[in-house]
Amino acid sequence: MNKRVLTFALFFAALMISPRLVEPAYYGFLVAFVALLLVQSEWHGIPMQLRVGVSLRTLFYALVTLLIAGVTLSHGPALRDLLRDLGAMFAFFVGRHLFVAYRGKDLQTEALEALSAMGVMVSIATIIAALVAFAAGASAYIWRGEYVPFAHQWIPFALIANIYLAEIDPATARKRILYAMLCFCATVASLSRTDLLLEIVFGLAMLYRFRRELLLRFAGLLKIGTALAVLALFAPLLLQLDVVQSRIARGVGEGDQSVGWRLMEHIALYDHFVRGTTAETLFGFGLGARVPLPPGIVDFNNNTSIPTLHDSFGTIALKCGAFGVLLVIGYIVATWRRSQAFKDAPGAPLRSAGRWIVLICLGKALTLHGLTEWSQVVIFGIGCMLMLTNTRIEQSAQAPAPAALSP
Repeated sequence: MNKRVLTFALFFAALMISPRLVEPAYYGFLVAFVALLLVQSEWHGIPMQLRVGVSLRTLFYALVTLLIAGVTLSHGPALRDLLRDLGAMFAFFVGRHLFVAYRGKDLQTEALEALSAMGVMVSIATIIAALVAFAAGASAYIWRGEYVPFAHQWIPFALIANIYLAEIDPATARKRILYAMLCFCATVASLSRTDLLLEIVFGLAMLYRFRRELLLRFAGLLKIGTALAVLALFAPLLLQLDVVQSRIARGVGEGDQSVGWRLMEHIALYDHFVRGTTAETLFGFGLGARVPLPPGIVDFNNNTSIPTLHDSFGTIALKCGAFGVLLVIGYIVATWRRSQAFKDAPGAPLRSAGRWIVLICLGKALTLHGLTEWSQVVIFGIGCMLMLTNTRIEQSAQAPAPAALSP
């Protein structure tokens, strides 16, 4: 692990620890991001990616910024809520732009290596916490809310990083596959239904991609057979646990508190828009807006309103309306198309890793704040950065200019 990979890993560790040290947690994230910006500016100057030129695109961004500011000021949000949303937007900026000050020094691969290192640490912590929760007889709700580390939601990204690092450096493939298996075990231990489903989808996609190596070779068939044998041995034992059964059970209300709460959030959001104006439907209630909860319902801190929904698209609609949702979708589609246009082979694994990271973020956005929780928004920005890796352009940009011809 070189110095830059260690810096990445320490930054992820800061994201994980700061909610436990600073209250409210979002202020801690904001301090970390501002500190990172100051360090980048002091050590390396403002990188080219941060220098804003005059163009139709920057003019459009300026107009959107003014629109968001106007809508926000007209609704007068509390300072804490405003800082929370500004921090989430800045989190994407950090992941997408600030890290690329090292572009050309294999930053992208090192970002994946840092995700891998973070994944190993979080996975081990998650498995240990799960064992402690099991020994304490904790219910599924307490298991995930109090025992499992906050950063367990990052594990799918670490799994993706390990798979593509194995492709980038085949010499480390065995180690990376073991790390990926550790990540999967940690996801099972965390009792995360969403993450488990997303990892299974990713695994099936990888199985199809490497079908020739796995199905047409004896070594590949042996690996699949071993994996199926282990699954057949341990799956029935896990399914018999009461805490697992409570996560499998579907329902609303007392049968499944998580699903019931998410349904209530969407009903409250719909009622909030019904009571609003057409302009608020189009442009939202501004940064810092909150959704009033139904009468008699409070969150864990006895608040009668919430600043974010588990569904990130609902949160974006609350803050920025239908226009904001379309803007985010448009950006993702445009970034995806630019990524597909790059053809250089060396950057292909990095772009594929970035696409999967973005897809996982979008999947988590439906139920787990995948586009609004700060640390995951940072990773979403890193995914977009990886999607746009084009090594041919980067290498040509670094090549020394040809010497002038002598007369």
